[in-house]
Amino acid sequence: MLVRRGVSPVLDRMRDEIDRHHANIRLIDMPNIYDAEVFNQCEQLGCLMETPEI
Repeated sequence: MLVRRGVSPVLDRMRDEIDRHHANIRLIDMPNIYDAEVFNQCEQLGCLMETPEI
């Protein structure tokens, strides 16, 4: 799970790398605001969540 394109230049580069070289990885866009629901969804789906630096 990644925030949508345009929120973080670092994560945009990661997204580009995944798209180019790791076609077997499915990216899921997530909301810009992280709440318990987003974290629970990530857990339920067994996803890895990448977030911008604080």
